[in-house]
Amino acid sequence: MTQLADQSTQSESQHDRRQLTGAWSAVTDSLATFGSTAAATGSLLDSAEGVRHALRLFGYLAEMNIERQDVLRPELFTLMSPMRKFWGDGIDVDYWTAMIDPNETYRIHGNRGTVPYVAVLANRVGASGTDRVADNIVIDDKVCDADGNFEIFVAQELEGRSGIRLDERCFDVVVRVYHKTRNAEIDPVLHIERIGPPPGTRPDLDTAWLAQRLTKLARGMDVSLRRSLQLIETLSQSPNEIRVTSEQRGWGDFYGTSSNQYIAGWWSLKDATAVDITFTLPDCTYFGVMLYNHWFESFEYRDHTVNLNDAHFERNDDGTVTIRIGGVEGDRNRLNPCNHTEGILLARCLEPAEDVTSPHVEIIR
Repeated sequence: MTQLADQSTQSESQHDRRQLTGAWSAVTDSLATFGSTAAATGSLLDSAEGVRHALRLFGYLAEMNIERQDVLRPELFTLMSPMRKFWGDGIDVDYWTAMIDPNETYRIHGNRGTVPYVAVLANRVGASGTDRVADNIVIDDKVCDADGNFEIFVAQELEGRSGIRLDERCFDVVVRVYHKTRNAEIDPVLHIERIGPPPGTRPDLDTAWLAQRLTKLARGMDVSLRRSLQLIETLSQSPNEIRVTSEQRGWGDFYGTSSNQYIAGWWSLKDATAVDITFTLPDCTYFGVMLYNHWFESFEYRDHTVNLNDAHFERNDDGTVTIRIGGVEGDRNRLNPCNHTEGILLARCLEPAEDVTSPHVEIIR
């Protein structure tokens, strides 16, 4: 019996080792494919940024899939930074994320600060477009006390409490914090905790679990590359056509929050010195315009003006706003293309009173 048990253990060990080796090969293959594809895409600068993007995305997916999966000890962590940007990061937006189990109950509490907007949403796995978001709650006066303190719950059954209602497909919560003038605002204070008995000590790393997470990491790299290439191909076919995203294909994979409307397109300075884009702004909580590279990463915003929002726009006499891409330093509402001749433009409109409309575009020769 002991010999049979030993043989069974050895067989399981060999199976787990093969599974782990296969998963690791899938990861390295996905990274190699992304890097080699990026290196052959666009200009030399686009290629270099694409290879860097592959490494940034790989680091994010590795952290998310392996280090951030403890749903019994949740913590809010920031997704984006000047060194980690992807999928249309928002310079004026902070994204705080925590992984959750939809069968657990969580409490998020803190102080909303003085920023223009704070909201919490829950995402569904395997969904796109507006179906991705299961529920969303704005942290406003209805939720906060007179000092800005708040408490919400995240659960399938809220039992009359303020919060986010989950379903079986939910896997994370995201706190979105919008800024207009960061140095004049007080950031929110945010905490999350699971409601229930202590989870005990953390288990040893499980080989089968790690192999499964590595497989998911590899799939994430493959899907991200495919979506990026599809977005580049779709947008670049219509240079300087900037339109509301509801009229375009491909955006459902990137955005799904019902509180936002988006305007986007492919800007190009080929055969032009500047591109002027005139927006009609609805009444809204926030309106911002940003420039991105081929890989939907924001440009180097620590050193250059690559985004503007409605707190800083210089408006035309009729109330519209004309954003200039290119031109020269000192031009009104100028966004710096950072030595690129083309890329992606995205305008975010938060809580508009009416639907946004596509802007007027003028090519300056």
